[in-house]
Amino acid sequence: METTISLSVPAIHYYVKARHWTSDLEFFKIETAFFYRLLNDYFIRVVEPAPMEALKQMVSKLSKLEEDEERAIKSVGDQLKQLELISENSIAENPEELANKQVKLEELMSKVNQEYRAVKNELFALVESAIMDTKIIKN
Repeated sequence: METTISLSVPAIHYYVKARHWTSDLEFFKIETAFFYRLLNDYFIRVVEPAPMEALKQMVSKLSKLEEDEERAIKSVGDQLKQLELISENSIAENPEELANKQVKLEELMSKVNQEYRAVKNELFALVESAIMDTKIIKN
């Protein structure tokens, strides 16, 4: 006879959120890599020397975003692993510890989301500006 272990309602909620965050973070990683390619493979070749400082700042912000994404991936992965171990009855559920970790993850994911959006907005504004400058130069 197979024994099934059920998670508490909060633990199930934490698991669902962590799976959602994992998906978000995978998407962020893919887009962040694209942003680097956009800057390195295309953007640097078409801009005038004047906005080079803006490019350096953008690369720095992308680097920081990547570090924060990696930290979030590790933290969310740790939470998922712990919840899986609880569901397998390998470790006991500690509701207070899970809740504390969840609060920290909520804060971290909120920070990463805000940082990601800000970097993306700044990058798109930079690209738009370069496109407009290129059009002006060609006309």
